[in-house]
Amino acid sequence: MKPLQINIYYDWHVIDHINSHVTDQLPLEEAIQLYASLDCEDKRLGVTRDGIAAVDLAIRWEGREWLSMDRLKLDGFKDDPVVADAAVQIQKMLDDSPAVGRVTFASGERWNYTDSQKYLQTVREELPCHATTGFRCETLTDDPAVRKAVDDMLCDLYGEENPRQIEDYDGTGMTMGV
Repeated sequence: MKPLQINIYYDWHVIDHINSHVTDQLPLEEAIQLYASLDCEDKRLGVTRDGIAAVDLAIRWEGREWLSMDRLKLDGFKDDPVVADAAVQIQKMLDDSPAVGRVTFASGERWNYTDSQKYLQTVREELPCHATTGFRCETLTDDPAVRKAVDDMLCDLYGEENPRQIEDYDGTGMTMGV
């Protein structure tokens, strides 16, 4: 008896401004390139499997960009090797994209920020809980005001005054974080 062969069809799609489809039925590499090239604040890269189930993989919304973990919650996607490989490629693309800062949590969540104020707000809100959430931040911008603001919050967390002035943050190529 011949084993049953099942063909699974994947439809990679990119959506900009959340509600308008840009395109469907692209190869994964082209969908990733299109997503990365779109210059808009709200966009998604997702996949539909066999024309039935769909899930977002990459999301940029309100100054934050991340690899969605929703695929791990859906039976049709969580053990799918094609989707898992796509997630690895998309995470690499996100890691290589320009960002003001990046935050991670012990849960594996990882968010890139393109908006300085949203990044600072997240650091301000999450830093006090870092011991329980595993929160870590990495400041990637060379903007001295953002770098000093994060340093001020870190010093304040431990009841200290930041001894540095804004001029001390003018150096480039430095990555800051906890």
